[in-house]
Formats: sequence, C-alpha cells, structure tokens
Amino acid sequence: MTAKAEDGRVARGLRTREAVIDALFELHAEGNLTPTIEQIAERVGRTTRAIYQHFQDKEALAVAMADRQFSPSVLVLSRSIQTTVFQVLLLK
Repeated sequence: MTAKAEDGRVARGLRTREAVIDALFELHAEGNLTPTIEQIAERVGRTTRAIYQHFQDKEALAVAMADRQFSPSVLVLSRSIQTTVFQVLLLK
C-alpha cells in the first residue's frame, strides 16, 4: 500500500466524519433533536455501518458535535482568561 493511497483513505474518512456531524447539526436545525443513526446515515448517503466506523455510538457522535460547537468558544475564552491574568499580573 502506498502512502498516497493511505492518505486518500484517511482524508475520505475525515470528510465522512465531518459530513456525519454536519448532518446531525442539520437535523437538529430542522427540529429533529433525536435523529436515529439510520436518519443520519440517509442524510449523509452512507450506511449505518459507516457511521459506526467513525463513532462508537450516538453518545460519541453527540460528544463530537459538542466538541465542534464549543471548541472555538473555549479557545476564545481561554485566550481571554490568559490576557486578563497577564494584565492583572502587570498591575501588581
């Protein structure tokens, strides 16, 4: 197996994983707050098996969704706290 072929599979897997999370966001936006794995798979155009290759269960998918949603906020908050601490230290 070549490195290029492996890289292609990895990239395809990452795209699928992101598409699954996107589908969950879309279903939530449409008012379906508890979609089944089958509904998510249908939205993505994959099988349920493909979903389970990327996520152990629905809880793991929910965690990935939350990570994506809150990671930027956590980063901004962390930088804000660091800046504030730095400013406080300068005032001492």
